[in-house]
Amino acid sequence: MKKLVLAMLVLCASNSYAELYLTPEEEAGQDLYKLNCMACHQLDQQLVGPSLLEIAHIYKKDTQGIVKWSMNPDHKRKNLIKMPPMAHVGEKGLYQIASYIMAATKGKKFNPKKKKSRKDPFEKFPVAKIQRMFMPDAGPAAIAVSLNDNLHLCWDAGTCQFRYAWTGGYIELWPVVRGNGNGFVNLKGEKFTYVKQGKPFGENTEIKFEGYKRKDGLPIFMYTVNDIEFEVSFKANSSKSVDVTFNTNSSKELTYSPSLTQGKWSANRGKIKNGSLLLTARDSRNFTITFSAGDK
Repeated sequence: MKKLVLAMLVLCASNSYAELYLTPEEEAGQDLYKLNCMACHQLDQQLVGPSLLEIAHIYKKDTQGIVKWSMNPDHKRKNLIKMPPMAHVGEKGLYQIASYIMAATKGKKFNPKKKKSRKDPFEKFPVAKIQRMFMPDAGPAAIAVSLNDNLHLCWDAGTCQFRYAWTGGYIELWPVVRGNGNGFVNLKGEKFTYVKQGKPFGENTEIKFEGYKRKDGLPIFMYTVNDIEFEVSFKANSSKSVDVTFNTNSSKELTYSPSLTQGKWSANRGKIKNGSLLLTARDSRNFTITFSAGDK
């Protein structure tokens, strides 16, 4: 028993001895590390930058790699600040620091804590057919509308205009909820038509959103453009085509100019000239625009 205890004491002493004594180069590196690196890099914990254990894990025995990185660091960690260049330490000094890092971490394993992924609580539940949510490539007052299982669109209530449509799955809310409102929903499909934000009935028009009503589960958006009242409804025309129907109380000619950057559009009334639809006073009371995939 005494021999066992004595052997354990000798082992502990030898380990402590190994930790206390470094080569002259490693000792110089330790001094430089304390002066230049310790504020941001700890042995086994991520502080401002990665731990020494993680650095040693990344570079293995490639001390020259540490020197090269430290001379001119890049920004590859999204949630951490960029490391400032350490060229002022000099290549010799950086090599000494790298040697110290390898010595200080020798025999120690890098065991990063695995982050628990937060599951989407909405995954098993259907999303509402009409969903006011932060949509990609749209204004903050965007509304997602699901016409059927395969065709969906985005309506911008801020400018009161059709923005885009996509085919495939609907939307995933979790990115917005997980980010506490700092994010956009994911579209579970591919856009086939897209209209830039603007005022399709004229830049000098005054637009006011008045809400919406439902018919057969789908919305009819209501708004005014100057003194004209609009009601806009939607219909799936095909798997990559959607009809947007405008009913108004207009008594004058209208010009409709969507700034289309993807897909194509056509109209059932009026004349299209130079990318604008010219409507007579009569036609302006009821007309349908078809947005679909394809070349403009």
